[in-house]
Amino acid sequence: MKWALLLALIGSLIYWIPFFLNIVGFVLFIVAAILAILGRKAFGSAHSRNVILSVVVFIVGVVIAVGGAVVAGFTAVFSIGPSPTQAQFAAAVRDGLTNGLIVASIGTMVYLVSAVLFTYALQKKPGRIVLWIGYAVALGVELVILLVILPSIPGIADHAASVVFSGGQYDPTKIGRAFDVPTSPLSLLSVVPALLFAAANYLAWSRINKGEIPPSLTPPGIPAGMGAPSPPAPPINPI
Repeated sequence: MKWALLLALIGSLIYWIPFFLNIVGFVLFIVAAILAILGRKAFGSAHSRNVILSVVVFIVGVVIAVGGAVVAGFTAVFSIGPSPTQAQFAAAVRDGLTNGLIVASIGTMVYLVSAVLFTYALQKKPGRIVLWIGYAVALGVELVILLVILPSIPGIADHAASVVFSGGQYDPTKIGRAFDVPTSPLSLLSVVPALLFAAANYLAWSRINKGEIPPSLTPPGIPAGMGAPSPPAPPINPI
């Protein structure tokens, strides 16, 4: 469990960074989840249940984000029809991109709950407050990014339609400007929830490292780091 928390901490710190480190952070989360499942029972039924729920919620969120975006794309394609006009084509592209982004954001908001559940039962009150603040901030960042991208969608759809129907010249900068949020200053907002979740993982890791949890490893009255007391020696019968 200590290794799971350490890997989750590192993953939280690097997952917001685009390109290769995104993938590394995601892999660290997967490994951390496996280790947490293997070590969950030592920390009580509440934590054991939360770890399983965390994994389930994460999977559900990813399925919503990815599957919903794919469904939105196919729905837009099938809605075009055999002989669409330029306006109909642009509307289909606009609707597909808009619905896909919204569903993907909803999926992200769902799987972020897994970050709260992952260590919730291991936390004292300050740690739980940090988790909920991190979740609230992450939701705010997701909404801000969504609101920044959505106004650009009609322009992208119109440009795509003009390229297909009017032989216009494809301009990659039109799409690039709309979807370059991961490399823009706006991406720095993601640092805040990342640091909060990393701090929460550290607080849980620190409690384990100090011997505060699991309680079964630290009998009452014994300082953290010390083992259970030796049984008293039997009395010696005088001869």
